[in-house]
Amino acid sequence: MRTPAVAALLLLALLVAAPDAPGRPRLRGRFAAFLPETDVSMYGARAFPGGTVYLCGREGSLARSRDGGKSWDVKEVRPDAVLRVMCWIDENRGIVVARSRGRNTLFLTRDGGNTFSAVTLATEEPVRGLAFLDARNGWLVTGSEKTGDGAWFRTTDGGRTWARPKSVAYGIPGRALLAVTAVGKTRLWAVGGRVKVHLVGRAANSLLYQKKKGSVLHSDDGGRTWDTQDAGNAADVFLTDVEFLDEKVGFVVGSQGFAARTTDGGRTWKKLATGVTAKLRAVDALSPDVAFCVGEKGTALVTSDGGKTFTKLATGTTAAIHDVSFADENHGFAVGSKGTILRFVRDW
Repeated sequence: MRTPAVAALLLLALLVAAPDAPGRPRLRGRFAAFLPETDVSMYGARAFPGGTVYLCGREGSLARSRDGGKSWDVKEVRPDAVLRVMCWIDENRGIVVARSRGRNTLFLTRDGGNTFSAVTLATEEPVRGLAFLDARNGWLVTGSEKTGDGAWFRTTDGGRTWARPKSVAYGIPGRALLAVTAVGKTRLWAVGGRVKVHLVGRAANSLLYQKKKGSVLHSDDGGRTWDTQDAGNAADVFLTDVEFLDEKVGFVVGSQGFAARTTDGGRTWKKLATGVTAKLRAVDALSPDVAFCVGEKGTALVTSDGGKTFTKLATGTTAAIHDVSFADENHGFAVGSKGTILRFVRDW
């Protein structure tokens, strides 16, 4: 017969051993380097459930894997350019943005990067994000975190031509757009922020740029009209990325470790306690519960409960991590500065 003290100890042991009950078990793991060491900074990652993975960065090359990262081939897009942004409609159709000497060139592919057709974009601001509502209708945003200059561009022919829509006023000096995402046939969200410029002297380099509160912009009519949503970020928090799973559930991240989640399409947002202060640069949500965030100082986080709690993931680096993409909860990739190329290793 167990004494009350022994029974209490057994109950305590069971509670400690229980995997985050009640609710789903917390997802655990780490990021580990897996490709030969390089000093080439990487900026974009995209992973598909079927095993296709794309990575892009400096020196104008696109790395592609068809077997979940076991083997890779490199497609030369433009050797003198930086590839910062990618958008893939499916595993074979996509757009890779090359920036060289202050100019943006969009490289369109329909065969997974075997061949490309080039389209020049008429703007000097760097392209920050691309999103497509369907195979023909897409939106592109540009923005500078220094000057705040940014603009919208729209395509109705799959990316072959782009124009600035006159109906969109959010594209004037002092406002930067850093990311855009699309859901379904009509729903769009974009994030960015204001930048106030102060003249502090007469020299050519005497401008002081002060970042102001970031904004969430939303359209439910394919981009014809837009409204502003308040994510609950402080006045000095810039928003850097946005991800929506469907018309209701979405996440945003930004500077100072900021993250927020919505379950009503952005009408209301709940600020999340990430436990970090580093700028978060990218978010990839797999479900209403599971989302990964990456950012400065080698920061990588995961939530398994819709943002109620976050777990910090080891990355083995202090470099900035620029992007993250998961095919599913077990297979994900992250890339960043100083040749940072990481693969997620799950702890069971």
